[in-house]
Amino acid sequence: MSKAISTPTAIVLEHKGYQANARRMLRDNSLQGLVVGMERDLLSFEGADIAELAANFQEVIEDYLADYAEDGIATETPKVVVAA
Repeated sequence: MSKAISTPTAIVLEHKGYQANARRMLRDNSLQGLVVGMERDLLSFEGADIAELAANFQEVIEDYLADYAEDGIATETPKVVVAA
């Protein structure tokens, strides 16, 4: 299960040891997120609201883990942990 913490300026998500920061985009009022602490891989996601953002974050992590496992490649372990 993912958890989300929302403040007026930040949204932090966590799932299976991966954390992400997200913010609201002023141009279209969408939420966009980026997994933090990864040097090799770039994982981004978006959503119309926090529930959709959290679901899409979880899906990105699950897909990342499954794809790498299927290809026999070690996943990247995040190097930085965001204080929650």
